[in-house]
Amino acid sequence: MNIMDIVDIQHSIGKMISDLCLIRNTVCTASADGLNGLSEYLADNQLEYEKAIRTEVKDKGSDYFVGQLYRSLSSYLAWYAENNDVHSDNAAVSKRIYDRIVFLWIPPIENLFPGVIKTNENITIPACDNKDPKGYNSPYEQVGEHYRSIRYDIIENKNYPHLTNDEIYRRLKELAAPISAEGVKIAMILNIAIKHRLLLKKPQGKSLVRELGMTCTNAAVINIIASPDEHFYIDEWGREMEAKLLKQ
Repeated sequence: MNIMDIVDIQHSIGKMISDLCLIRNTVCTASADGLNGLSEYLADNQLEYEKAIRTEVKDKGSDYFVGQLYRSLSSYLAWYAENNDVHSDNAAVSKRIYDRIVFLWIPPIENLFPGVIKTNENITIPACDNKDPKGYNSPYEQVGEHYRSIRYDIIENKNYPHLTNDEIYRRLKELAAPISAEGVKIAMILNIAIKHRLLLKKPQGKSLVRELGMTCTNAAVINIIASPDEHFYIDEWGREMEAKLLKQ
């Protein structure tokens, strides 16, 4: 079972809200299937969300993704407040979504990430623009936001959170701490080494597998993604990184 992080949750919710086409629809005209899907997602993933957002408190790069999630959720609240219709067939499910967001999803953000909340900013639903010259993204149809691919974030987005070298080494030490230097699994060491190399070159995102898949062509990286628990080829760079990490 895969454990979701805030990147997964933010992307899923953002995509579902985008698919509702809030700019063009009211509660009456919105897709019933889309609303039911969003309602079920919020209900089914409540516990995963609470675990994920508490984990994110320790991550200096999390404000970016939590902020995106907050804006997506807030855009639905603003839309519902403007378009609510108690006589609509969608009234019940749209109200359930509203209540879950207000009482269960927004409070953890407000409590744990007050920095992403702009209390003096009214969340509105402006017209959608399409600033995507290289075709990386599908535009959100709310809050003027866009789904930013990991490739876009780590290459072009100047606002993407960066980590200091000290923070990178701290994380690597945490990863390596449970590993004994004697009889260590080469796969585990090389996985750490690849993350180390990637983090030195790129800003740190929340899903390293996605970043590895999009930014690295090294054969060892491909093997880690394809078969993380099996033996794979280790190139000269991998051996050097293994030796360096074992000495630290």
